[in-house]
Amino acid sequence: MTNGDTNCRNWDKTELSMISLIRKLRHGVLRRWSPVFVLLGRAYKVVLKFVPFKISVSMRIGKHGPFKLDGRFAFSNFDTFGVGKNGGLDHCVNAASGQSCVLDVGAHIGLMSLPMSQTLAAGGKIFAFEPGSFNRNMLHRHIKLNNVKNIEVLGDLVGGNDLEAVDFFEEVGDSPLNAVVNRFDDGQFNIVAKRQVSLDSFCRGRELHPSVMKIDVEGLELEVLKGAKETIATCQPSIFLSVHRLELKMLGASIELLEKYIDEIGYKFCRPDGSLVDEVTTGEYLCIPDKG
Repeated sequence: MTNGDTNCRNWDKTELSMISLIRKLRHGVLRRWSPVFVLLGRAYKVVLKFVPFKISVSMRIGKHGPFKLDGRFAFSNFDTFGVGKNGGLDHCVNAASGQSCVLDVGAHIGLMSLPMSQTLAAGGKIFAFEPGSFNRNMLHRHIKLNNVKNIEVLGDLVGGNDLEAVDFFEEVGDSPLNAVVNRFDDGQFNIVAKRQVSLDSFCRGRELHPSVMKIDVEGLELEVLKGAKETIATCQPSIFLSVHRLELKMLGASIELLEKYIDEIGYKFCRPDGSLVDEVTTGEYLCIPDKG
């Protein structure tokens, strides 16, 4: 059976039920056996390389969907995505509802873009930036599998200005840890030169007026925001921001400098639900105009 992709097989209901059961056991009562499941997962992904057809599986992302995802994610616990580290999912999706232009900076495999795509205004579009090659290929595949027409994928790195070549550390497989800083000196990351753009130059060139920005860039958050100063001043978007204390420090920045800049542009830090925060640390935040 094909769905938006040639030579693609979807599992039937019985197979999906078995996969769902294994997934629940892995992330539930058998959680203490996680190292074993990690090894089995790696073996499963190796086997997939030799299967003569591509496999897709239907899964929810948090409470959203279901969506068809690549078979390599069959045992990923995406139905709890949006809890804890990615706690801004539902609020970000709600903010995108009825909007015409959304920027997803650090789109990974589409775990935020796919749910947001279901809520946009007619004719609206998400511009999804993902410089990691494998992640971007998976994002393209998920868009195709789900017949999504309102997401445009861009492979550029986003930063404070436009540059032709910036060193980017990326893993061979799917990874949320690709970045311009190498946190693991163990050879697991390849150095790849990527073109960098600022959101100001991108939006100016496309004549875009984003109302929502989601930014998850592993330490580059301050630079991305500096490169979006004009756009933020003009459009006053809601900004869903992932803050990474360690990575900020490794890039010569800090949470204190990030807080100072947010204040300078007339914004304030909130929790994803809009309530005020006492302290900013590593985590998910909503930055909105400070009206008071």
